[in-house]
Amino acid sequence: MGQLRKAELSAKALGKGLFASFAGVSTPSAASAKTISAKSLRPGLRVENAVVSKVVSVDTYNVRLPAGDEVTVQLASLRGPKPNDTTLTSNSAQQQVLVQMAREFARNHAIGRNVTMHVDGFRQANDDLNLPARFLVSFELGGKDFSEQIVSHGFATVIKHNKQTANERALNWDRLVEIEEEQKKAGKKGVFYQGDISKILTMGARVVNASESQTKAKTFFNGFQKKGRMAGFHVEYVSAGNRVKLFNAKEGTKLTLVLGGLANSRAEDSLDYLNRKYLQRNVEFEVYDTDKVGGFIGNLYANAQATKPVQVELLEQGLVSLFEHAAHSNKFGADLFKAEEQAKNGHKGIWKDYDASAAQAEADEESLRMKELSLESQKPKFFDIEVVDLDKSGVLSFHLTDANTSREFAKFKEDFNSFHGQNASASAASTDLPVNLTKAPKRNEFVAAKFAENGKYYRARVVGFDRSSNTYEVKHVDFGNVDKVPLSSLRVLPKRFGTDVIRPFAHTCKLQNIQLPPTQPKDYLTEAIYLLEDLTFDKKLVLSGLPSRTQGIEYDAILYDAEESLKDPEYTINKQLVAEGYGIVEPVAGANLKEYVAGLLQVQKKAKSDRVGCWELGDITADEL
Repeated sequence: MGQLRKAELSAKALGKGLFASFAGVSTPSAASAKTISAKSLRPGLRVENAVVSKVVSVDTYNVRLPAGDEVTVQLASLRGPKPNDTTLTSNSAQQQVLVQMAREFARNHAIGRNVTMHVDGFRQANDDLNLPARFLVSFELGGKDFSEQIVSHGFATVIKHNKQTANERALNWDRLVEIEEEQKKAGKKGVFYQGDISKILTMGARVVNASESQTKAKTFFNGFQKKGRMAGFHVEYVSAGNRVKLFNAKEGTKLTLVLGGLANSRAEDSLDYLNRKYLQRNVEFEVYDTDKVGGFIGNLYANAQATKPVQVELLEQGLVSLFEHAAHSNKFGADLFKAEEQAKNGHKGIWKDYDASAAQAEADEESLRMKELSLESQKPKFFDIEVVDLDKSGVLSFHLTDANTSREFAKFKEDFNSFHGQNASASAASTDLPVNLTKAPKRNEFVAAKFAENGKYYRARVVGFDRSSNTYEVKHVDFGNVDKVPLSSLRVLPKRFGTDVIRPFAHTCKLQNIQLPPTQPKDYLTEAIYLLEDLTFDKKLVLSGLPSRTQGIEYDAILYDAEESLKDPEYTINKQLVAEGYGIVEPVAGANLKEYVAGLLQVQKKAKSDRVGCWELGDITADEL
């Protein structure tokens, strides 16, 4: 019966015999068949070389037509399992897994494949049932009807049509019903299974997002890196020209992959290309780094046979550009640079208006500018400062004492103290009154913390939690000191006092090319800290600073004592610490610091010969540092 229905509908569509005058019939030529678009679709039409571009669900697909446009279609007379179905199981998690299994079956068999699409009917939109208008189709895939394969694997049931929906019936409806009855009797597959459904579920209900955060990504990174090139994932979503989301349905793992070496791009051409070629396709990938938001940086491969990553392909087409600094970190860096150069020379994509001579002139200008900036960065900055804290590693926190900064700091302290001098509000939404924290703050969260010695509140950053004392370790960002306080001593930091609105008044530095001594064979470190306190606290100092090479510290500094410099122009706190045997000189320095370091080494040589400070028992550097 199905074959007869199919033959009749085809005869109507082609206007043969009795149907020569059938309304709306026009026999497509070979040329027009190649340009079939969404507008020209109609029941009875047979579309060759359509491509399944996306699997929405086991019964709904996006199809790219020969003309290039896409249309969403539904398989005629089929209904795939839905998340809210309860006929097979009342366990929503198990039902969701069944839905995912059906979608995976369709994706593995149909995505990216050329199909012959038969338009069996058209369903009008039904607002009451929330059903959009859809063309109802059948796919011929590899010489077989795809709907029949889906039903035979238990991933869809067959719709029983009434008079109102008779025109929505699949041409092979009778055969679909036969297959459904066979599967019901067998009761071994999918929606027709008779028994405990958990026995046929091949996936887990839990999905882990390895890119949920930077911390989460780091827990997965070593494992991913050791595995090298990994399979089993497909492209679930294309976020940008250099960023895709990958999913392993079997393992329940998803992640964000940043295509290493490419600049961020949301250009339509690059998004369209990645969607057309890779969306929902099985791929391979490898990782070599992570970014700050949980993404894995690595290489994406089209298949197991690919020897070069997808990045090369994108660059050759001129769809994206290189991020030069990142490209050097990629093992395919040379291939990436070569691919972009080819696109530039061929004026492809974003390089269609590329002018090599103009680009070279711009590069020369940028090189000159960077050279000037480099020279500028080698010039030290000078500040009048007051040291307010010194930590156990020798990092000094200081205030700038110029008139403007002093005035701003005084005004800030007055406003902040006035605000926190009020009683706390009972409402967490209050902006006019302080609000006490009632739940544990996160690490690096900015808060207002009460200082036990004077009962006043100060801006602070949470750096840790001590379980033994149930207290939070906080660093006061305007003074540099670290304190431990209970939750009851913490308040919400209002936005108007936030560090992005009013920058922290405490700055940090360490002594240029000087390392503090060790704690063995004697605790010289503590003695060095005491000496540094004596040399810096309650004194008017001048700081000569270069940007620090140590992360989290602003300056590598040479400190001058204003009073001592009047007596001895060569005096610096750096030199004094070395002279007393509590500073160890780091000899490696740039050209701009060679004279300074040479002077310190001479002072250190004398301290060693005099056996002062950490040199009292001889040279400790070889054994201890």
